Amino acid sequence: MAEEKISIEQLQASISGKGYDWEAGVTSVSELSEEEQNFLLGLPVTEEELEGMKEAIEASVETFSYPTSVDWRNHAGKDWTTPIRDQSSCASGMDFSVLAAMESRAKIQKNNPNLSIDLSEAYLLFCGCGKCCSTGWYFDPALNFIKNTGVADEKCYPYRPVDQDCKPCPDWKNRVWKIQDWSSIVNVSQRKQNLAASGPLIGGMAVYQDFLYYKGGVYRHTSGKLSGYSPKTIVGYDDNQKCWICKNSWGTGWGENGWFKIAYGQCDIDTRFNMYAIGKIIPAIEKGCGYATYALIDYYFAGTSRILWAYAGNRWRYRRIAKHEVAGIVKLLNESKRLYVCWNGNQITFVRGWKN
Repeated sequence: MAEEKISIEQLQASISGKGYDWEAGVTSVSELSEEEQNFLLGLPVTEEELEGMKEAIEASVETFSYPTSVDWRNHAGKDWTTPIRDQSSCASGMDFSVLAAMESRAKIQKNNPNLSIDLSEAYLLFCGCGKCCSTGWYFDPALNFIKNTGVADEKCYPYRPVDQDCKPCPDWKNRVWKIQDWSSIVNVSQRKQNLAASGPLIGGMAVYQDFLYYKGGVYRHTSGKLSGYSPKTIVGYDDNQKCWICKNSWGTGWGENGWFKIAYGQCDIDTRFNMYAIGKIIPAIEKGCGYATYALIDYYFAGTSRILWAYAGNRWRYRRIAKHEVAGIVKLLNESKRLYVCWNGNQITFVRGWKN
């Protein structure tokens, strides 16, 4: 039997009556059918698993130091997050939440908030889990897949919210990003410490009917039945408001333009779900060829070899050359109007000069 929809007027009255500080109204997902709303969940977990995590969390009492508040959307005056996505009618929330954290941590590790990175949720879901649009999957296998296999970029495998075979672009092996490791964080204060020091985390929460009507403020479950469980990206916290700051993947027509705040301890986010931290990120090995804008030989370091530097593909790349090759390379540079190079990552693999 289909669940009866919540009355917005009654929900708003209940929020006010309980003294809660969040706004409810019609959103881009509140009027979807029950079947369509079920696709927004995508975190298959049993009560036994939740109780096991709860016991581990309650047993962790160690304290860690951390700032009063952190928000990676505005950290040191810069935005380290990526745009809000829309998973649509596919239970791919795990893929969006994991990759949102990974994209942000890549920016942080590179110390470059403008780093261009858009990883493929379709690759992670359909190549890692299979045809899982109706079920979704769990943190551990998703993170292990990225660690062992990697994930390609969005252009290599664009997202479509429908079950499909794994069909990335032909050169996907040269375009996958990996993670060196990941960890599960049980202790709540350690979560804040890790989030403040290293970037967004991945977590889970119970989703009740009223959450679909969330438009802003610090959410607290007010009314409505449990719909299921959903993964989220935690991008910050605020001890003054006593809330987590999170990124969702339901589009910008829900919440605070796709973002939300949830009070500590609400909806199992602290008490029955671990949070997950991505470790060192291993970028895709970039391969390509093109004309160099600049080229020079580094004579500074003594020894038996020198280094040829060429600026190509929007970055400096290098090739070590033996001492006896230096004269030939210098002649090539002097006689050539253009220098054509190929590269594998930052290393030059081929050099050819053109006189016209």
